[in-house]
Amino acid sequence: MKKLLIIVLPILIVILGIGSYFLFFPKSQVTNTQNQENSINNQEGTIIEISGFKYNPSQLTVKPGETITVINNDLVGHTLTNDSGLFDTGLISNKNKVTFTAPENPGEYPFHCTPHPFMKGALTVQ
Repeated sequence: MKKLLIIVLPILIVILGIGSYFLFFPKSQVTNTQNQENSINNQEGTIIEISGFKYNPSQLTVKPGETITVINNDLVGHTLTNDSGLFDTGLISNKNKVTFTAPENPGEYPFHCTPHPFMKGALTVQ
């Protein structure tokens, strides 16, 4: 019995580790700039997509009062929250989208995800 446990336990640890990697980390670290630019200016207006625990794009320039749509394509909920509380989408669940209006005053507005504070970006209003 001990011999079987010594053989099976390391195999299970490896399988669980590999499975966790693919579940919690993005499938690709490469960003297609052409597709990113096209997705920002489609018929829905300005879009920020959340995928792989990242905002895409993470740096965005918009006009004052512009409508911004945030789409969550991750399996877990995320927010897009201004660091000083000026705007906040609230928790967006998987495959849902929320819109908000950019501030009227020009400037740079850093944002983050409340449940995942390592996710960061900035909205520049010009």
